[in-house]
Amino acid sequence: MKKPIITIKNWNDGISNSPLGLFPKMVGMDVDYLSGVARPNPKLQKVSGTVMTKLANWIIRGNTNYFGVCDLQIAKSTDASTWTDLTSFGAGAILGGAFWKGFLIITHAANVDAFDDNATWSNAFTTFATSYSTTNVPVFPSADGKLYFGRGNVVASLTEVTTFAPGTGGSFTRTDTALTLPTGVIIQDFEDLGSDLVIMTNKGVYTWDRESATYNIPIDAGASVRCGKTINNILYYISSRSTNTGVTSLNATNGSTAKLIKEIPGYVIDYKNSAGYGAYAIPKQGGLIYQNNKLKFATNFGVFSYDIIKGTLVIDGFSSNGELANGASPYLTTGGMCAVDDTNYLLGWQLNTTYGIDKTSYPNSATLSYTAYADTGVYTIGTEYGNRTIGECEIVLYKPLTTRGGVKLQYRTNTDASWTDIGEVSYSTHPNKLIAKITKTIPDLVNVQFRVLIDTNSNATHLKDINIYGQ
Repeated sequence: MKKPIITIKNWNDGISNSPLGLFPKMVGMDVDYLSGVARPNPKLQKVSGTVMTKLANWIIRGNTNYFGVCDLQIAKSTDASTWTDLTSFGAGAILGGAFWKGFLIITHAANVDAFDDNATWSNAFTTFATSYSTTNVPVFPSADGKLYFGRGNVVASLTEVTTFAPGTGGSFTRTDTALTLPTGVIIQDFEDLGSDLVIMTNKGVYTWDRESATYNIPIDAGASVRCGKTINNILYYISSRSTNTGVTSLNATNGSTAKLIKEIPGYVIDYKNSAGYGAYAIPKQGGLIYQNNKLKFATNFGVFSYDIIKGTLVIDGFSSNGELANGASPYLTTGGMCAVDDTNYLLGWQLNTTYGIDKTSYPNSATLSYTAYADTGVYTIGTEYGNRTIGECEIVLYKPLTTRGGVKLQYRTNTDASWTDIGEVSYSTHPNKLIAKITKTIPDLVNVQFRVLIDTNSNATHLKDINIYGQ
């Protein structure tokens, strides 16, 4: 029986820690559906039409609406699919937002507005004593019932006294300075961790018991911490040492010590911004969600997904603009995210002067679209006695392809070369098959790398293994 010289499998390993690993790059593949099987994720598709005129820095879910909150615009949707402009909020740039006590709360430099999730604004229902507009202001509805604001290095708060009613001053109190952090610190996000409030900043993570006049010693003080999520009493946070030259990493802390969970491999992030630097995987404060055991965070390169149980990192997908070439202009910026259910989510983005909100779904188009793929490591199949020839590739499926299923295979002989098609297996060519063969002679090989692509128009493709045979 003929044996393969290469078998491509173990998709659930995700992106490797080295460009020489099993899968240096993996995009748009659901590798947790069933161990050893890869199928496509739903694609991000634009749902906002022409409504968006600014970047949705935050996408906030209310009781009956979703809100895309920009610096000078708010869009609204009842179903996460059809969006309209929401007007009549207060004057001035919007620096932050959250949903609290049944209201959308947005903050300006000094004034705070509230929208009752239906039709009524209460603009400037409270005003901070001092104006602050240097950076965005994280707004956090905490488990203690309070609403916290990060205004530079100062923590401010609103506290409900009676049932919160923005037009009734006696229903709440405002504290302009609940806590002051050191000069030069900028608050970038909040989370709860046990009974403490966690304050993520440009100079590490601070914890505060919410009552003392001071804070605990900062954790990971050398890092800029953009955002985080508390899961099972552990704070997972994303940090970078420098926006343009540093390493972006996922870390975890119990409130006293921190540990590195995963670094985002630099070779995966090959997109450049307008300044020419590598656009590292740094999400905005609103660009992180937790969904079905996965932390998903939006970057200028794509939406990354990390499974906290299995330790798998993949690129979940790209915005509806697709994967942009390295150094391509115009330049993509991602904004806020919001989970719609256990699988689907929303993403805000800006591409030069074009803006949008995307939602994940399967297009169900009859035309195959191979935007989900995995790149293998480089295999050395030649020897000192001579080079090798590939003669056949065998596609092994977990389920037969349906009308919208397909697998395409490409190769190259080094990581700087262009990809060359080997062949394609689809329902039209191999209906109701679990094993399909592509016959193609590829001679004179020493090193070879493969790209495995699967159709993303539906979840019809369930890929198990690919066996490569020599001649």
